[in-house]
Amino acid sequence: MERSIFNTLPMLFFIYSSEGIYLDVLGGNEKKIVENAKKLVGFHINDVFEENMANFISEKLTEVVSFNKSFSFTYAISIDHFKDKSHTDLLHKPHWFEVNVSPILDEYNKVSKIFWSQFSVQHYKEQLNKLEEEKKELKKLSLQDELTGLYNRRYLYKKLENKLTLIKTNKNLSQSLLSISIDNLKKINSDYGLFDGDKAIEFLAENIFSTFKNIGICTRFREDNFIVILDNLEAKKSNELAEDFRKTIEEHKSKDFPKFTVSIGITEIRRSDDSIKDILERLEEALFYAKKSGRNKIYTTIM
Repeated sequence: MERSIFNTLPMLFFIYSSEGIYLDVLGGNEKKIVENAKKLVGFHINDVFEENMANFISEKLTEVVSFNKSFSFTYAISIDHFKDKSHTDLLHKPHWFEVNVSPILDEYNKVSKIFWSQFSVQHYKEQLNKLEEEKKELKKLSLQDELTGLYNRRYLYKKLENKLTLIKTNKNLSQSLLSISIDNLKKINSDYGLFDGDKAIEFLAENIFSTFKNIGICTRFREDNFIVILDNLEAKKSNELAEDFRKTIEEHKSKDFPKFTVSIGITEIRRSDDSIKDILERLEEALFYAKKSGRNKIYTTIM
């Protein structure tokens, strides 16, 4: 493998003589660590390490020379193992490495040099943790509405499927839904611009979340349409919450966007529902009648 390829890899590679002298250092993607490592070239391990660590490395090199084969092992190293502390200002705590030591043979098939590669176990764990965090973030983004930060339609469908299953298997459970929509968003967009329209949507989303976050699941279903799944609330309580929320939005005042109202449709998940399509169609119908009756109204299909 050519030097240029080694130098693209994150781990460090050391070339030792059979006597324990550093002949070369390859690889590494952290500049400070690589610079310190390269300072070792030309030194014997006894010049670099305290006695115990020097003996340990010497034993490993001797094994390779004696048996003419590769070995793998893990070891921990810290600043305490070095004679010159300036080489290792990044190793104040014990740092674990996964090591592979291999012989480099000469033309007579004898060990002339020893190839020592080591990979930071901590770095590997950190990379795994980073990947896990990235996976979580991607999953979050796939279920989150970009503008409002609320859950999106995909998450809503997933939760409705779960809730429908629970309702069918638990006779004592009730699950109501609110469909909240801005009245005349198109007029806000045409009269004041899309930017003000987005501000109105964001304002509504913030109020939905602050009002219902502890008692339900808040989602953005369409542009100006939000659906809240209320956990185990009676119909009367759902209506009261919806009415209080409608009044809050009606009374709001802001310099950032024009005053607006909302219409709210209410329904519940029924054991007779065959699919979430039945639930959403009934909820859509409730919202339609709320708007049809003059907007800034509530309409419920809960008996």
